[in-house]
Amino acid sequence: MSATALDRTVIPSETPSRSAGLALLRLATGAATAAVLARDLKSISAEVAGRIDDLVADLVALGLAEVSGNGSIAVTSEGHAIAAASVLGLKKAKTISGDWPMVHDGALVHRALGLEAAGGKAQKAVAKVDGLRLAIVTKAWGLKLRGKASASRARTALALVALERAFGNSVKGALGAKTDLSPKASRLLAAQLSKTPKDYGTDARLVAALAAEAVGVTKSDLASLRDGAIRKFLLDDVAPKRSERKKRAVTAVPASEIVPVDFVTPRVEAVVRGSTDVPAVVQSQVAPEPTPPVHLIAARPDPSQFAAAVLAVASICAEGWPGNRKAFVSHVWARVRAEHPHWQISEIEFKSMLTEAHRTGLVVLANADLKDKSRLPDLQASAIPYKNTVWHYVRVEG
Repeated sequence: MSATALDRTVIPSETPSRSAGLALLRLATGAATAAVLARDLKSISAEVAGRIDDLVADLVALGLAEVSGNGSIAVTSEGHAIAAASVLGLKKAKTISGDWPMVHDGALVHRALGLEAAGGKAQKAVAKVDGLRLAIVTKAWGLKLRGKASASRARTALALVALERAFGNSVKGALGAKTDLSPKASRLLAAQLSKTPKDYGTDARLVAALAAEAVGVTKSDLASLRDGAIRKFLLDDVAPKRSERKKRAVTAVPASEIVPVDFVTPRVEAVVRGSTDVPAVVQSQVAPEPTPPVHLIAARPDPSQFAAAVLAVASICAEGWPGNRKAFVSHVWARVRAEHPHWQISEIEFKSMLTEAHRTGLVVLANADLKDKSRLPDLQASAIPYKNTVWHYVRVEG
């Protein structure tokens, strides 16, 4: 059986809404008054706590709960079965075992993370804060971690997601399961997925920050993340769909603020000009959520377009003699940022995209002679750690 969104609507199969289901689940762990019920659910959702009387009325109308003369509310035998099957997604259990804290911290968290049918090992892992953070981030970003889940493996997978986004998802599936970036570089790249990108210092801190953002809490401790994950599960179905939010954001941009047509693909042009026939593929070219006020439509380049633009810019600012002309990465970045603002990429994204272009043979990078201290600021600004070396230049043919 399935649950509906966070509202009072009763679906034909007569299962409760998710909000009423939460109240039902709490009652399945022990009878309680409306006041106690509201208190126990307030940390998850103040909205649900404020609607307890209505939700209890729904449950009574469905025959899932009964109210005694002293105001105590208890579930019926059918209520126990519904709480187990519909609310927690348990296929075999007919009753709920354990008190509310045990169910809240265990089976309800598992349900919120889609782990209700997972093995005991996966469920046991989310009982600890590091495991819960990893599980939240893995679910939020659709990561596929090979081997034992760890913050470092999550960081690598997140960096790949960020790199794909930097290229407008035009290289999705083509990057393999790892990058050749150093841990610090890939961590900085992965941090671009955060609402407030910065150097988090360690993989664990990065995962903790992204986990908190994913479930809408400000703290990444165990209790906050549990309530946040459950709250997100409750509210997911009533939030506007991501594609709807993106479409509204695109069509709301005034025509006067659109980038020149030369910089936009025909499909994106159709969107920004308000066409009612919007190809679905355009969705991948819109900036990821959260969508800030924008003055330019992000039209991310594919690898070939990116490499061509880099080489064109590098040829202008290259130094040296024919056969050995090179341009500082920092100089190339400054020109690319100025000439292609519609790409809306950060410096770390640019350097990571440049590394990927080098790895696939679209551009050639070179390292500098570190004995020359006269260009130290340029060298430091251009540095890209790569395997056992550091790149500083983009090579230019001719």
